[in-house]
Amino acid sequence: MNRIDGNGFNPMQSQQRNQGKVNQAYQSDDTKAPPKSAPKEQSLNNTSEVNISSAGRQLNQLEQEMSDTKAFNQEKVNLIKQAVDDGTYKPDTQAIAQKMVNFERGF
Repeated sequence: MNRIDGNGFNPMQSQQRNQGKVNQAYQSDDTKAPPKSAPKEQSLNNTSEVNISSAGRQLNQLEQEMSDTKAFNQEKVNLIKQAVDDGTYKPDTQAIAQKMVNFERGF
């Protein structure tokens, strides 16, 4: 099957052409061409380096801050649950309606 990529070459030709460029780059530096397949022992390094972008560091910091912060006030939730169970919970329907309207206006 001869499929043609966007450059007018079939995938095999593109691969061969790219390998030739890599070999030329190595040879122009007066070094040997890279081996076809390096043994796994040679490809592993004992040391590794990881660079985290400033956005990644900010996300990590925000995640840490969020994990340190409670998502809700459990004591307040328990008081409201108790009031509902007792039948003494009287929500302010006007305030709830106004907040719903304000929320919808935000969209």
